[in-house]
Amino acid sequence: MRRDKKLAIEILRTLVHDKSGTMSINTLTAKLEEKCSDSEVYYHVQLLQPVGLVEIQANGYVRVTSAGQDRAENNDKQDPMGTWADPGPS
Repeated sequence: MRRDKKLAIEILRTLVHDKSGTMSINTLTAKLEEKCSDSEVYYHVQLLQPVGLVEIQANGYVRVTSAGQDRAENNDKQDPMGTWADPGPS
């Protein structure tokens, strides 16, 4: 599976728009089901954790970090996903 920067940003924005910034992985996949498969969401959440944009909690919840919120709002100075391939136009 290829990394999709647009999907990663969509995941961050979905988390940011939730009042708590924390959502179960099942709720997150349900919100994005029209855009991608469950496995794509799981994969990208796993990719976002090591670069510090989300935190995966033991109870199956995903929390956006401050860096993730900045990235979702395009306020970050450094792009942790800058080396990801751009899938091109959708």
